Amino acid sequence: MKRRPFTGERQDFGAGAPRRGPARAGALTRALLALLSCLLSFGVLLGMDPPAGAGAGAGLGFVEVCKAADGDGVTGTFVFEVADRTVEVPVGSCSPALQVPAGEVKVVERPRPGVTVTGIATWPADRLVRLDLPGREATVRVVAGDVSTETIVTFSNRFDAGVVKVCKVAGSGVTEGRRFTFDVGGTAVSVPAGPAPDGACSVAGTFPVGSLVAIVEAVPPGTEVSAIEVLPGDRLEGSPNLAGARVTVRVGMGTTHARFTNRALPPPTT
Repeated sequence: MKRRPFTGERQDFGAGAPRRGPARAGALTRALLALLSCLLSFGVLLGMDPPAGAGAGAGLGFVEVCKAADGDGVTGTFVFEVADRTVEVPVGSCSPALQVPAGEVKVVERPRPGVTVTGIATWPADRLVRLDLPGREATVRVVAGDVSTETIVTFSNRFDAGVVKVCKVAGSGVTEGRRFTFDVGGTAVSVPAGPAPDGACSVAGTFPVGSLVAIVEAVPPGTEVSAIEVLPGDRLEGSPNLAGARVTVRVGMGTTHARFTNRALPPPTT
């Protein structure tokens, strides 16, 4: 193929022929724009941390949350709030390593009835900045790096249970010793009627502190519930339902009493 001689004048290579200079410049421009977009997406030009999962870069570290039982009765899965996310951790296990901004990070355990946080510890030990056991939270220090420099925080919990007793007072026309049946949180309990003012009581069971327990009497024919009392009084949830022979209590430490008084219905009038 013969080369066209260079004459010093502009040579026309045809309408369909590529012009290599502008094409190379366009490719370079596109590459620079792609690089700029990549950098902006990671916030590098704005001084921001890259998003979680993008790799352990400067300003990022890892935290791991573990759940331990302090005694028997603590089971199931607990929910934690770590920085701007939530994570579920079963008792006796740990969460995956969570990538978070380095620095002080707050870890909060969501409340659960009948369970109290008794201790919070970190590894390494000097990573615990401050803790609030009643508030179920800790602030820990996370250092920049990969999982080999992660902070591990362990929450220990104790199961707290309270006793519920159901009492029956023999009111007007009700024979002492007559037995009445109650449904207490799904469990059938039989209670004999006793003399006023305290009546006779039976233990219905133990329940997590803070939980709500409904107590319903199966009212025998010819009687009606004339009074329902909860002791201590601040454990009454809502109002007693005399017509429905029902009350709901909030379980506390120690013993919660629900006292029902029954009386005989007057004979029907003719």
